[in-house]
Amino acid sequence: MLVATLDVTQGTVQGLAMVLGKLFGGFVGFVAYFLLGIAPSLLVLALITFLIATIAAEFISRGGTAAVLALLTCNQAMVIFSMALANPDSSGGIWFTRLFQFFLAWLFAIGMMWLAMPRKRPS
Repeated sequence: MLVATLDVTQGTVQGLAMVLGKLFGGFVGFVAYFLLGIAPSLLVLALITFLIATIAAEFISRGGTAAVLALLTCNQAMVIFSMALANPDSSGGIWFTRLFQFFLAWLFAIGMMWLAMPRKRPS
């Protein structure tokens, strides 16, 4: 999704904004997981999920570039949040491994965009 929604006219600035949006989404998922750990119940799970989705929906409904960033951020938050909830016995170690894998994927995507995109040459 990171590369599919990239506007080549914006270049590095949009790529960096998208990576930061995904990083922020991972942080939101991380915070959501710890909030659920403080008060573990089905109601709190529903409220946290509803809150994340509602805040993202507000930005998505406005459209424009903020909608793309909100979609990436919400997607990342839900992925990290759900991965942390997957298996309570072993999710801690797997969670950090998956987060590191996402980080490597971001670096790879940015590196490939930097290599593949045309650069403006100084006149």
